[in-house]
Amino acid sequence: MRMKMELKPTKEKIDKWMKDRKGKIEPKKLKVMIIDDTLEILKGVKGRVDEFLYSLNFQTFLMGDNYQIQRTMPHLIVYNISEKNTLDVLAEIIEKIKSIEEYNPFVLVQGSQIGTDDLRGKHTYNHLMCVGKEIGVDTIISISHKLNEKHQISQAGEKVFFRYSDKESNIFLKRKVKVLGMTESVMYFQSPIEIPMWTVFRVEKPIKMFLTVVPHKEGGEFSTQENSYRSLINGVGELEKADIRRLINSTLGEEEKE
Repeated sequence: MRMKMELKPTKEKIDKWMKDRKGKIEPKKLKVMIIDDTLEILKGVKGRVDEFLYSLNFQTFLMGDNYQIQRTMPHLIVYNISEKNTLDVLAEIIEKIKSIEEYNPFVLVQGSQIGTDDLRGKHTYNHLMCVGKEIGVDTIISISHKLNEKHQISQAGEKVFFRYSDKESNIFLKRKVKVLGMTESVMYFQSPIEIPMWTVFRVEKPIKMFLTVVPHKEGGEFSTQENSYRSLINGVGELEKADIRRLINSTLGEEEKE
């Protein structure tokens, strides 16, 4: 009973918070991911960005576990076949897509020697279309429009969405971790709580900086240690970098004394 009484005012505060910010609604946008290591498609997009009412995400290639797919959940994926981005890599991406519950993005493949029906049958994935010739900007815009109209993705409805630049689009949770080691650019730490890849930490003390959790390098330091994470240090200037060097040196000095 006490738990319900505590939750009730919290829910009322959240409802009021959302109601007060209804005027700040920024509609959710259809997301387009373009995987193209030649960046030829990007050249066609330049100068026509104003025609894209949707979110564009360019990737030259995806990480080994294709984590960018799960992280951004694009509605349309444009994949350009090349020496690096092969049909085998596409197969891995489609398997990643199929492993995500209730997620069925449309995949547009450029430069495939295999036809649409054969590729759909091979991967048992119907939301896929092959285009032998180069995919133009007009094609991407047209398919984006059709997907958006069909699924009504770019509509806010009753939900509240904030722009990335709005301070109210951020939420912070305190987390305690154990630092295993660090350099001027990388920090390794341990956490009893599982941390999603690409999570961003804001560190206040002893030095103000940001940490972005990234995959371990194969065979890298602490990569085999349980519950260990690798993070890149960012958001620091020359003064902060000097402070990081002093912090590392002071730690080394203390270890030598021991």
